[in-house]
Amino acid sequence: MKRFTDTEIWNKPWYRKLPPEMKCAWDYVVDHCDNVGVWIPDFEIAEVFIGTKIDWDQVLERCNGNIKVMECGKWWVVDFCDFQYGELKETCPPHRSYLSLLKKHSLLIPYSKGSYTLQEKEKEKDSLFLKNSKQEDPESKTRARDKIAEATGEVIAYLNKEAGTAFRDGAGHRTKIGALLKKGYTVLDMKKVIKIKATKWKDDPKMQDFLRPSTLFAPVHFDDYLGEYETEYARASDGN
Repeated sequence: MKRFTDTEIWNKPWYRKLPPEMKCAWDYVVDHCDNVGVWIPDFEIAEVFIGTKIDWDQVLERCNGNIKVMECGKWWVVDFCDFQYGELKETCPPHRSYLSLLKKHSLLIPYSKGSYTLQEKEKEKDSLFLKNSKQEDPESKTRARDKIAEATGEVIAYLNKEAGTAFRDGAGHRTKIGALLKKGYTVLDMKKVIKIKATKWKDDPKMQDFLRPSTLFAPVHFDDYLGEYETEYARASDGN
């Protein structure tokens, strides 16, 4: 599909400092997201087109906050609609399909009668998503952040131990692990996923690069990986 390209992006320090493969990753996401900037992560096929392995966690950390990971695991280019269409209005026929898609993604924020804003009025809030959102008191937010930070440190340390990796406790990892915790998964669940995939992938040259948080903790795969662990270890306990 045809869309506008930001020719000024080369003058932005965050983009200019990206290594070539990460610039390609950013361009791929922007080119393959839907009409409101939402991309369903498919890292494997993206790397096929880009032609090299990508550290997707680093992409998230170094893109200057321009990509947010939604609770469902999809990625959202937060300024996409503002750049492509400007202020969206229900009175503008071409905008109605975009508003409908934004509603589907739970990304729409009413701004004034007949118009909407995506994130400009909400940038200073912790959450960009309205679904089931409530303003929490500062102490609750602090406790929640501390809990996520503690869980992330424990999970990343376990991943490095089991897979022989050297990931750091970065903001991108906290986002993914925090999203899983909000969905009701536990640190033990994440360790189970690490265990089963490290056992199967660590010595496989084609798969060992996928022993990374962006793959292991992606919501689109997590249930399958967790089910795989339960099946394999239930079978082992039965002596089969």
